[in-house]
Amino acid sequence: MYKKILERQAAVTQAIVDGVKWTNYFKEKTEKLMQPKGIRDPQYFDIVTDVINLLPIYWICEEIVGAT
Repeated sequence: MYKKILERQAAVTQAIVDGVKWTNYFKEKTEKLMQPKGIRDPQYFDIVTDVINLLPIYWICEEIVGAT
């Protein structure tokens, strides 16, 4: 039983570490995508077109395919 508890604890710890990794990735990528548009025209910024639609594409290219 103790072995199962340790395995579950390791799985939870790994999930937390991976969660922080992905949180930081998406935070940094979002900031990077927002930067060029926000400087040029701070009055108009389409978050869906300029950020949300592009985030999964960047993730797939960088993390799944390995292209930069």
